[in-house]
Amino acid sequence: MGSVADGIIDGLFCETCATLIDGEESGYTRTCEECKNEEENKNDK
Repeated sequence: MGSVADGIIDGLFCETCATLIDGEESGYTRTCEECKNEEENKNDK
């Protein structure tokens, strides 16, 4: 796999937009705050 894909799987990058989240590898996929907010706004409509 590529390094970005590995970073997404490890939680380094957002699983939606592939932006660096906080430099920490959590060991599971995560979503950045901006994507979380967009999803919440989409669900509110």
